[in-house]
Amino acid sequence: MKSDFGFGRRPAARSAPCFATLLVGVLALALARAVEGAGAETPAKGTVLTTPVVVVSETGERQTAEQGLFFVPENRSADTSKTIAIHFMRFGAEQAVAARAPVFLLAGGPGSVYDFTEAKDFEIAKRLRRTRDVVYVGQRGNPREPGLTPSLYLEIDGAPLDRPTEFNAGVQRLRAALTTAQERWLAAGVDLAGYDIMNISSDLYELREALGYPKIALRGCSFGSQWSMTYMKRFPETVDRALLSGVEPLDFAYDSPAGLWAGMSRLAELSERNAQLASSIPEGGLMAALTTVVERLEQAPVSVPLPGPDGQELIVVVGVEDLRDALTYSFGDTRWERHENWPRFILEMHAGDFRYLAALALRARSNVRRTTLIGLLIDNSLGISRRRDAQLLAEAETRWLGDINAYYRETRDLTATTPVDESFLSDFRVDYPVLLVNGDIDWSTPLENAQHALGFLDRGHLVTVRGAGHCPLANELRDHRPEVMEQIYRFFEADFSEDDGFFDGLPDEVDLPAYDFATLEGPSLYEQAVARFMSR
Repeated sequence: MKSDFGFGRRPAARSAPCFATLLVGVLALALARAVEGAGAETPAKGTVLTTPVVVVSETGERQTAEQGLFFVPENRSADTSKTIAIHFMRFGAEQAVAARAPVFLLAGGPGSVYDFTEAKDFEIAKRLRRTRDVVYVGQRGNPREPGLTPSLYLEIDGAPLDRPTEFNAGVQRLRAALTTAQERWLAAGVDLAGYDIMNISSDLYELREALGYPKIALRGCSFGSQWSMTYMKRFPETVDRALLSGVEPLDFAYDSPAGLWAGMSRLAELSERNAQLASSIPEGGLMAALTTVVERLEQAPVSVPLPGPDGQELIVVVGVEDLRDALTYSFGDTRWERHENWPRFILEMHAGDFRYLAALALRARSNVRRTTLIGLLIDNSLGISRRRDAQLLAEAETRWLGDINAYYRETRDLTATTPVDESFLSDFRVDYPVLLVNGDIDWSTPLENAQHALGFLDRGHLVTVRGAGHCPLANELRDHRPEVMEQIYRFFEADFSEDDGFFDGLPDEVDLPAYDFATLEGPSLYEQAVARFMSR
């Protein structure tokens, strides 16, 4: 879900790599020496600067790589464009196999990063580099990346506590934040029109060429999959294969309310089959309970007393837009834990306890929210076809979920980037191997996205992970079915030169262990959240 009106429906982009400051210093020194040797001129477009680096994971494991800057035009459609430098890392193959294309590893967002000191990201690089080089490419303008591009961000004001979040007021705050941010960066000399889907995909093409690779293999999740698909459509002759999860076809940047509702319904069905929780679910089921809560909040907001930071009581008024903003964010440190608590989140509100929702609203409204500007610049440059836009607006589930794509619809007339022609968004035939992996309770890129994409892949396969959410390869499969994760990653060792037998050995569906859903016994979600906060 993609709204930034309250505390936000967009998944939060991960923080910048903790080693980034040191690496920026190393790269800045290399750049200074290069500029000094060139008579104080900016390195030419296409220049690559690299330096060795040792990446140390949070568990102390080490692997070597090289850190680099690649100099590219800020806006390839402007003849007088200045030069910027995007960040990349290259992990050399442990056992190089001749003629094997490197894996280009692409983050999501836009605005997310890979932090290779984090265990699961460290493991991804380690696994992929067994027989292929791995090249991680940063996103231009991403404030969470080192490099020599502007750190594009916007700041969205908070909101009052004495009335519920209102759709129109949220739109005004978002549009004001976007206008202010763009004016600031344009005044600083940044050509914001260059931070679009075409330039970011051309970055991959030109870096591939500069590093001497005839073809590349693509690995991306969420926006990383859409970034990959953009590249696949523009430069098919340079693609060896692609492994995509959290799948977003080109015309699927906007989410489907029906797809999101279906994903929630699947989790609801799992909870209703849980013996310990089933007796607490009202007649009609969990999704009917959710619609009842929506109707209650539409009819009358709820005033919730909460303790303030100075010990004085605060009254936080919550309404239906607060619920819609918070609907995919129940209590927990991990997504697995949040899924286990999600039915209780609905049931507590159904029983009249809105304290956890009010706590989320308090956090959202009390602070200015800083987020990446490239999320809007890049996504709005891809946009949506008029046909699909009308189709999504007509989906019946909008009645309960609201306009989950307002983040885009209400800003697309303001963003400095130019949308692609609608013809670019159409499906396209792909004749090289593509493996898709998607969770069936993915609330960011619903399973139906991947099922649609499978239809235009001549040599494609979809693995559906039952009970999994967004980007399951790095999450649920890693944690609960590592043998399946390893089987899927063998895709990069498979020989497709004669046949596609590798896909025959892959499952169509994978089941995860059963969720241990939270019951209504013991401390409430609000009380648990307070206790956890106080212990930190």
